[in-house]
Amino acid sequence: MNGSVQLPAEFSEALKHALKVIESADSVRLVSHYDADGLAAAAVMAGALRRMNLQFHLTLSKSLEKDALESIAKEGN
Repeated sequence: MNGSVQLPAEFSEALKHALKVIESADSVRLVSHYDADGLAAAAVMAGALRRMNLQFHLTLSKSLEKDALESIAKEGN
């Protein structure tokens, strides 16, 4: 066992597409839930974006319900 994980092809393609979109952006808006797993995920993503030398804006939200996401989307980031 070599410790590698085989991702489903569809998921792997989605990740590749997301990476292309992120790499082509001038800055990234990172939105995460304000709870333990959301904070951990945001920290991991923020670290990855910093290593890529990308500017980003992090928003932590108590709610990721439709209304909260629509409000963030209206900000134009």
